[in-house]
Amino acid sequence: MTLSVRGKVVSPSNHVPVILIHGAANSAIVWTLWQEELARGGWSSYALDLRAHGDSGDADLARTSMAD
Repeated sequence: MTLSVRGKVVSPSNHVPVILIHGAANSAIVWTLWQEELARGGWSSYALDLRAHGDSGDADLARTSMAD
């Protein structure tokens, strides 16, 4: 049985969970298909929304540098 939760697909497994991180101008939603496939294969996965992306909320990035 697979349980789908926003940003997370959980499937009973002995595998280490897979962490999925999106690229620029995207969000965790881009991993939905892959999370379903991973769950079918018995893998748990977590898709994260990076700061100011998807459901993470707005952030003032005016003073953010690459070092941050």
